[in-house]
Amino acid sequence: MKLLYRSLIIFALTLVHTYAWSTDNVELAIKKYNQKKYTQAIKILNSELQKRQNTFGASHPIIATIQNWLGTAYYQTQQFDLAIKHYKAALQIRKRILGSSHIKLSQLYSDIANAYRSKEAYADANRYLVVAIKLIEKHYGKSSIKLADVYQSMTEIQAQLGHHKNSVQYAESALQLLKRNTPDRDQDIALAYNTLAYSHLKQGQIDLAITYLNKGLDIANRHASQNETAISTLHNTLGNAYAQNNNLRKAIASYRLAMLLFENLYGNADPRTTNLYNNLGLAYYNKKDFSDAMRYFQKALTFDLQRLGPNHPYIANSYSNIGLVYLAQKDTEQAKRYLERALLINEKNFGPESTQVASNLNSLGVYHKKLGHRLKAITYFERAVQTAKNKLGEQHPVTKQYQANLDSLH
Repeated sequence: MKLLYRSLIIFALTLVHTYAWSTDNVELAIKKYNQKKYTQAIKILNSELQKRQNTFGASHPIIATIQNWLGTAYYQTQQFDLAIKHYKAALQIRKRILGSSHIKLSQLYSDIANAYRSKEAYADANRYLVVAIKLIEKHYGKSSIKLADVYQSMTEIQAQLGHHKNSVQYAESALQLLKRNTPDRDQDIALAYNTLAYSHLKQGQIDLAITYLNKGLDIANRHASQNETAISTLHNTLGNAYAQNNNLRKAIASYRLAMLLFENLYGNADPRTTNLYNNLGLAYYNKKDFSDAMRYFQKALTFDLQRLGPNHPYIANSYSNIGLVYLAQKDTEQAKRYLERALLINEKNFGPESTQVASNLNSLGVYHKKLGHRLKAITYFERAVQTAKNKLGEQHPVTKQYQANLDSLH
């Protein structure tokens, strides 16, 4: 009996020591994450996950914590499938511990929705965000300020699903919640105007969108030094609005204002900044200023390669843009090389029946059309049209654009 008692004491002390050591390592991973050293954080967390599952089993609360942090770190590196995998694992553990209707689950549902949104899986994003909204409404009521962020996320999801009336309603609800509950938070209210403008831009209501963006800028500029995040975001969206209206001079001016702020706030390698470089590149491309277009596309590619590696969808986007510039410059060999690399990356990441691949097929159709390869161009355009019809529907503007390209060869 004494031997058994001594063994239990030793086991308990070992368990306490192991648990404390584990917690220290998790805290180290969180420190690395906060320093934006995401790869190091992921390495530590994956090591800890393996060890702690062996010690505590797969359903211990610390496993949920590690899975949650892994999801967050993978999200920051744009590895959205892995982020979703780990968020879902954390969600299942916490549902077993807390019950399926606990308010603490709302954040995980929202995180999973945002990961799906980032990989453009909008139907899945909608499914998870609806649950998050229901939990918040149940526990805090429909007038809670906690709904503002999820309503703004839902604005984009509904717009991408083609539910434009719902998109505007979510944007307006988020704005009203912020005005009513936090009237002194200029930056948040200005960003809500940005979201509302986005919902109208998706419907082609450009003038109305610009009106809301200018309202947001008026509010943010009251205390400009404190609201640079809002000001830069609003100028970026304003650039999108002007570009959509083919006012390229104003689009470039807005993008350049946003770029200066983004570089100062986030650095050159941040995805928000590299996305802005691509926006500028597209504006210059449409202006037929191909040297400046290439400069910004190459800048986006350089920083994205450093951060994401060679096989990420963002890299495919840059390759496609660069390929089109080479095509405009009549460097057909380079154009083909970049356009085909973009296609291969997106096929690997999204599969052959995805909207991303359809876009690459359309670009290759344009390439072969310009070279006079009529039959090859038709083959690429037909594949692009069929994929777009399956994924977006026949009446979607993108489907119609691809169809027009195909019809031009008949």
